[in-house]
Amino acid sequence: MPAVDKHGRPKHPLHLTEHRCLGYSYTMNTVVWRFTKGRKSAGARPSGPLRVNNGDAMMPALIAGTGLGILPEIFLREAIESNRLERLLPDWSIPLGAVYWVTPPEGPLPKRVEVLGDYLVEKLARGGVAKNHGRAASGKATNR
Repeated sequence: MPAVDKHGRPKHPLHLTEHRCLGYSYTMNTVVWRFTKGRKSAGARPSGPLRVNNGDAMMPALIAGTGLGILPEIFLREAIESNRLERLLPDWSIPLGAVYWVTPPEGPLPKRVEVLGDYLVEKLARGGVAKNHGRAASGKATNR
């Protein structure tokens, strides 16, 4: 992995400051990357040559070894499974993002909306995301 060749694999989030990092503007906090490990927490202020607002745009740069980055699992899963990318700092966690599925509170949903909802739940749930989603306006979640 060329991005870690110069400074080695980071063993702690603070080591990320020694690496070229690629910014993703849809993360919860774009200035400091925050990590937790049990009761410990750490933050790193990454810097690097690229900042994008689209995970698909960042993927080629990550795979080419331009730098290290944080993206939602849905973008990374296939590249990690095929060993084109590797997960660094596996003992540390980052704050989870959220996906909201909002539909009208009452009445039947068109079949295409139900199908899309089921598809998204299945795709996102493979990464360990909860399978609950519902109609936000009704205040009740439905299990699928």
